[in-house]
Amino acid sequence: MESIEMAERLSCELVSQETVYDLVYKLSDQIRTSDFHPDLVVAISRGGFTPARVICDVLGLFNLTSIRVVHYSKAAVHEQQAYVKYPLCMDIAGQRILLVDDVNDTGDTLKIARAHLESLGPTEVRTAVLHEKTCSPVRAEYQACL
Repeated sequence: MESIEMAERLSCELVSQETVYDLVYKLSDQIRTSDFHPDLVVAISRGGFTPARVICDVLGLFNLTSIRVVHYSKAAVHEQQAYVKYPLCMDIAGQRILLVDDVNDTGDTLKIARAHLESLGPTEVRTAVLHEKTCSPVRAEYQACL
């Protein structure tokens, strides 16, 4: 009940688990039919956890980890600048990385997360989101819906 009340206060849409899975399958199909074959999937905590896990299951990938980018301190309370709170602490040099989140709103989270990962020397970083807002100046390579 609390999440419904929060959704009403924030003017957002809650989606069912079935809808989330449908969107993740759509993303997985886009990734599968592209020329990109990730070595590692990195979820952006916390919204990227479920889609990243299911993408791994659908695509038969086993290497999954996460980073935490802080953009909102509390529900809908915007921080001055997004930053990586919990960075990736592993060697990804030479690997192809798929970075996954639930929503691309301002693009700041994807931009900061991508820059962090690229600083670690991967061959390539691509991004995937369930929902990309049309006003976002930063675009994910894969998006299930706009």
